[in-house]
Amino acid sequence: MEEAIKARYEHYQRSSEYRETRQKHEDLRAKLKVLKNHVEGWSSPKQEQHTDQEAGPSCSLSSKSNDHSGRKNAAAPTV
Repeated sequence: MEEAIKARYEHYQRSSEYRETRQKHEDLRAKLKVLKNHVEGWSSPKQEQHTDQEAGPSCSLSSKSNDHSGRKNAAAPTV
């Protein structure tokens, strides 16, 4: 029975188009896995931060707070 199965699908193993398509599929699955891990890693801290804010702010959100550039009271850039 095993020989019958091997014979049935042997033409796939000899087909270069099939092998190329199979390799592309495996490559895309690997890339998708990496992207999923990045998204999970990025969203996990954001989710924790969101639940912390629901419990109450841990810092003052006054106008004197620093923006990401380290400047205090930074005005919006004009174009």
